[in-house]
Formats: sequence, C-alpha cells, structure tokens
Amino acid sequence: MRSDEASSGLVGLFHEHEEEGGVVVGRTVAVEGLLSGFSAWSERHTYAAYVPGRELARVAPRLPTGRLSVRDRAELTTSEATFAAWHDCQFDTRLPFLARSKLGGAHPITLTHHTISYKELLHDGLLRLLLAAPRPYDSIVCTSHAARRALAACIDAVAEALRQSCGAQIAYQGRYDVVPLAVDCDRFRPTDRAVARARFGIPPDRFVLLWVGRLSLIDKADLLPLVDALGVLRERHPERELLLVCAGRERPTERFGGAIADYARELGLAECVRIMDHSEFGSVAELLYGAADVFVSPIDNIQESFGLTPIEAMACGVPQIVSDWDGYRESVVHGETGFLLPTRWARCADDLSGAAWFRDSPFDHLALAQSVAVDMNALVEGVSRLIREPGLTGA
Repeated sequence: MRSDEASSGLVGLFHEHEEEGGVVVGRTVAVEGLLSGFSAWSERHTYAAYVPGRELARVAPRLPTGRLSVRDRAELTTSEATFAAWHDCQFDTRLPFLARSKLGGAHPITLTHHTISYKELLHDGLLRLLLAAPRPYDSIVCTSHAARRALAACIDAVAEALRQSCGAQIAYQGRYDVVPLAVDCDRFRPTDRAVARARFGIPPDRFVLLWVGRLSLIDKADLLPLVDALGVLRERHPERELLLVCAGRERPTERFGGAIADYARELGLAECVRIMDHSEFGSVAELLYGAADVFVSPIDNIQESFGLTPIEAMACGVPQIVSDWDGYRESVVHGETGFLLPTRWARCADDLSGAAWFRDSPFDHLALAQSVAVDMNALVEGVSRLIREPGLTGA
C-alpha cells in the first residue's frame, strides 16, 4: 500500500470511457468531470480509478493527477490496498460488490446511475443489484429526485417479480441519495458574445436559439416541432433575424441532423437553421453557449434523467427554455433562470410498460417518446418574451 493511501484513505473507482463515433458520450463527460473534481477538491481521500487495460492509455491523459491515479483493473487481482470505499461511476452492479467480496472489508459501496431506460439497467442490472445484497450503508447516488423515484419504483418492481416467480423475498436494503451533477464553472462562465459569435461565424445581429446534445429522434428529443416553432417565431417577429443552432453528434445510422435540415428547407427556413457537428464545437462548448441568446431543449424522452446541458447554459449566463420533465424541472427555475414547458403523456402506460422488459430495441424509446407532448406554444411565448425583454431572466 502506498503511504498516502494509508494516511488518508483510498477510494476505489470503477470507470469505463465510452465513445460513439469518436465522440465522448454524455455520461462519460459527467463522470470524468466528477473524477477531476475529486482530484481538485478532495482533502480527505486519495482516489484510484480502475479502468479496463485497453482504455488506460486513452483515459489517463484526460484526467488530472494529484489525488487521483488511473490504474489497470488487472492490478486488483494482486492488490493489497485497504479501501475506504468503492464507487462505480456507471452503475455497474457487479464490479464493486465483487471487489468487496474478493478484497475483504466492510467498506461502503456507492453507485451513480445516469439513465435507467435501457433493458440492461431496467431489469438485468437491478436484478444483479438485489442478488448482491447491498448493505444499509451502501448507496445509489441519484442525480435528481425524479430519477430517485423512478429507480426506486423499478427496483421494487424487480423485487416483486422475483417474489412472484421464485418465491424469493429480496428487498433493497441500501440507501438512495440525491446528488445532482455539476459543471466546471471555471470553464463554463459568461463570455463576450461578439467574440463567441465570431468564433463560429454567427452574425452579430441574429437572435440565436441553441440546442446542444445528441441529435437523435430515438432516444433524445424530437426536434422537428422546434423547427415549426421557429417558423411561428419568424412570422411573429419579422423585425428580428432568427437562427436555430442544433449542435451535437448524430449516429451514422440515424442522421437526424440531416432530417432536421431537410425539414427546415421544406418550410422555407433553411437559412434560419444550422446543424453543427460536435467536431466544430466540442473543445470550446462554452463559447458556443456564449454565442446564444437562449438555450432550448424540448426533451420528450425518459432517457434524460438529469440533463447536464441546461446547467452548462445556466453557468454561461444563458436563459433556458426546457421541458418540465425528469431532472430538468429540478434545475431550471421557472421565471428566474428560464421557463419550463408543460409536458403531457398519453394514456398508454399499460401498453408500453411491459415491452422494455423483453425487448431492447431502440424503437421502444421512440414509441414511448412519441406518446409525450411538449407544449411548443409555451416555447414560442417564452422566446418571444426574451426577444421583447432582453435580460428578463436572471440566468
């Protein structure tokens, strides 16, 4: 054991770096931000992030040194370290309990989940969690109260299904703690709008609506109604030049960004819509927020359990107009930092609730999302207020 580990307590972390099409996925961004925070701000512990050996060379340069080290998971087979706690960053319900069993000790285990809408987490992962017999001092760290309620209901449902099918009486004995995600305010902060717009070639006189996130109809948000809303806003405010920027990565098999551009062209709004690939802004996302007049996110998908982008916009001083949905409603303060859009859910829960237990098709997400309606009239009204009254919100 290293001397610093003995004196301050070593916390073991399980992490997997995930990318799609060469772009780091949102949960990995959140996790690596958390790990950087541990390194920068912790005064009581040192941290060891264990990653698969194949990822070691890729992950280590992304994280700061100091109180955090990045190690190959294979080292655990011969480790003699004494751990103060284990934390799994991606809600893997196997590894931390296996580590506690093999390495000994009574240290607590915490797990952070980022979404629970996929089959692997919705049933299989929760079943493994119950069978691992968490202790009363173990905790699932939820990023929002909405996610906590949903996750607790899912765990109870899995436990009840186990009781009915096998007669097993297994209940979750651990804790639920709500700890929202955070952003680095040294990076995400208000910036000079003229400089930001010059960086992306955005005319200084445009009123800019900004979406940042994965461009996916299936498991993020249907943005075509946002283009419709843009058309209404253009008719209502002919005195303003409007620009909707949809920035993010898209799956090659889906190409939803192209569909948005085609739809805008059909409506005669081609010059008012810009699709921006992640490669154009990823390393300077804070500047892109700084170029916007308002951040918009009409999320309609249960995949979004927290939502980091509204927090990034808020940190950059940009008002947010987002769905009154999942974790969004706990971050955005209606009338102060922005506006919440009413959402309505069709009465189809009984038809849809059982399907995800047996299938893992992405179209399950799409079917469920298409049963959700976001009030785009409210979005139009919110944007109109910001056009008429710049500085209305205290974002």
